[in-house]
Amino acid sequence: MAHSSSLVSVIVASYNKKELLRSCLVSVYAQSYSPLEVFVIDNASSDATAEMVRCDFPSAHLIVNERNDYFSAAYNRGIRLCRGPFVLCLNNDIVLERCALERLMEKTAFDSCVGMWGGKMLRPDKKTIDSTGLFLGKNRKPLERGYNQFDHGQYEIDGYVFGINGAAILCRREMLDDIAVDGEYFDEDFKIFCEDLDLCWRAHRFGWRAYYVSKTLIFHARGASARREIQVPRLLKKFYFPQLPRELQVHMVKNRYGAIIKNDSPGALLGDCLFIFAYEMALWGFLLLCVPKTAAALFRSGEFFKKTFKKRKIISAVLKTKKAGE
Repeated sequence: MAHSSSLVSVIVASYNKKELLRSCLVSVYAQSYSPLEVFVIDNASSDATAEMVRCDFPSAHLIVNERNDYFSAAYNRGIRLCRGPFVLCLNNDIVLERCALERLMEKTAFDSCVGMWGGKMLRPDKKTIDSTGLFLGKNRKPLERGYNQFDHGQYEIDGYVFGINGAAILCRREMLDDIAVDGEYFDEDFKIFCEDLDLCWRAHRFGWRAYYVSKTLIFHARGASARREIQVPRLLKKFYFPQLPRELQVHMVKNRYGAIIKNDSPGALLGDCLFIFAYEMALWGFLLLCVPKTAAALFRSGEFFKKTFKKRKIISAVLKTKKAGE
């Protein structure tokens, strides 16, 4: 059972964009909830991020990586160091409303099977919805409920969801320890993108649930730390994918496959095969026509898929053992 004075460990993963991080940390330290411990995991930023944290937020535990290990490894490093029974993982492009954490923590006691909580995530304009819960499409594409919709109160009911967007996710430490694979909570081979889908899907397989808290307001400048400033055709400007560096495009595509390999069942795949096939045709048509170099790079991801199949075997073995012990 959660107590109102449970320590919450806040882990902020950051790479450059120090002013985004400053706004994030200001909102963290302004929270109405306490006690907190704050970890900033800096992925070898080149814009004096570390110096800013040392100067402006001296009470934060600053960990500076020697290279950019991306979000999964950064979150994991913070989780291994923290002490709280609840862990709030944040991207550096997040700003929390003052009572956000308090409202999330109010919901942690009523159901011991819930291992993840999240709130209403809005864009910085405070009018456009970014996410009110993560769901899994029949085509196995991660879906953010309410994405790009104008917020007119249509998602004001609290309730269970498939998962929570990893840009701002409160986790029960017990759940994280339960679902870890070879000591990894977030899959470090995913690096960035779909690491939250994989974590939520894996948690479901282990019997954990996720919960959406509508009064919790979180502001997310989606993609601000990953998108590159480049010229793209007007037709593609509204899409996020073409504005990513090629390496990140590869991660976005291959990680969806990784999440499927690790967590899906043959029966479910068969039942949704038409939806999956239609999506694959559209996806690969786009890749081959618009970003052929990204398509070519995906065929060099063999080692990733070998490791992913091994992880599936580990997860299946653990679940089998758990079921036998019930």
